[in-house]
Amino acid sequence: FDMMKTIIIAVCSAVAYLAIVIGLTVYCSIRLLRAKNLRKRKENMELANEEVALNGGCDKHENGTLSPTERTELMDKKDSSSHPSNHSSRNGYDKMNFPRHDLQTLGMLGKGHYGDVFLAKAHGIKDGEPETLVVVKSLLTRDEAHHFEFRREMDLFSKLNHENIVKLLGVCREMEPQFLITEYCEWGDLKQFLWATRPDNGKRNVKLPPLTIAQKVTMCQQVAVGMEHVSNHRFVHKDLATRNVLLSPTLDLKITSLCLCRDVYANEYFPFHQQLLPLRWMPPEAVLDDDYSTKSDVWAYGVFVWEVFSQADLPYRQRTDEDVLRGLKTFENRLEGMRSCPENLANLVAQCMAVNPKERPSFSEIAVIVGEMTIDSNV
Repeated sequence: FDMMKTIIIAVCSAVAYLAIVIGLTVYCSIRLLRAKNLRKRKENMELANEEVALNGGCDKHENGTLSPTERTELMDKKDSSSHPSNHSSRNGYDKMNFPRHDLQTLGMLGKGHYGDVFLAKAHGIKDGEPETLVVVKSLLTRDEAHHFEFRREMDLFSKLNHENIVKLLGVCREMEPQFLITEYCEWGDLKQFLWATRPDNGKRNVKLPPLTIAQKVTMCQQVAVGMEHVSNHRFVHKDLATRNVLLSPTLDLKITSLCLCRDVYANEYFPFHQQLLPLRWMPPEAVLDDDYSTKSDVWAYGVFVWEVFSQADLPYRQRTDEDVLRGLKTFENRLEGMRSCPENLANLVAQCMAVNPKERPSFSEIAVIVGEMTIDSNV
């Protein structure tokens, strides 16, 4: 009897143990499945939000607004269709992977939103060129917002192909920090060049002849057609300014996004709502409502034209950032002092900086208007 009792206890214990193991296995499987579904849902929602930020949505592209219902519909649509495109995008970036050991650092350009920006030589990054001068932006933060902006910038320059926009040449993503590699122009950013052409630049060894009005108009026209290409692809730049435009020795311009906001151009950015904003280049709706669109880029283009004709002066120089912010809230900010600017171009700047986004011209209209301006090349 004792032997039978021992056998029964042993069998029951084995069955109970087996049941516990099976139960734990099922429980863990269910948790893993739920976690996987939740992660997939989160990734799809992030992709949908990224599509909203990059493309702006149809309505936002036209008038600066996107309703919550439209945003939700866009996210739902993205849930059902984004996976193949996301896979394609990743494959595209995989093809652009560049070995970081083939980058030779030349020097720091400055510090941006999410890491260091430096000048380098890339060996073999372009066919037929042993080495190419490039800009490398590094991602040195784990902040989700900065990771989002890094991906947004990667998308921006990988999907655009225009002579007035820098090209994405490669990425380094196999380990941290991630690198984004773009074209560079020998003469650096336009703001530095405009400073150098000022008679009062304070640099005795740097004496460049002043730009003619015709050359300035041509610069404005190049950036206009470049931004037309950006807007036609439903992208939003968010930081258009002379500091984010590169210049070649032949005065060809390329729009970029250096955003050296933490040192070189720190005085041109304003800490607001835990962000560094190019306040003096932004319209009210972007600053106060976080509403970015092609129309906010149009406002920034108006300030860009003002910079070109003021020889890279700081907008609203006589006012503090707090005063500029108050002026945005009360719609009182007005740019003045565009020296030697043609009247029709000055009128265009005023239109670009209309308080109502709907009243601002499109970049296609701007490109036509500036392209039709005839200026005496000797003036």
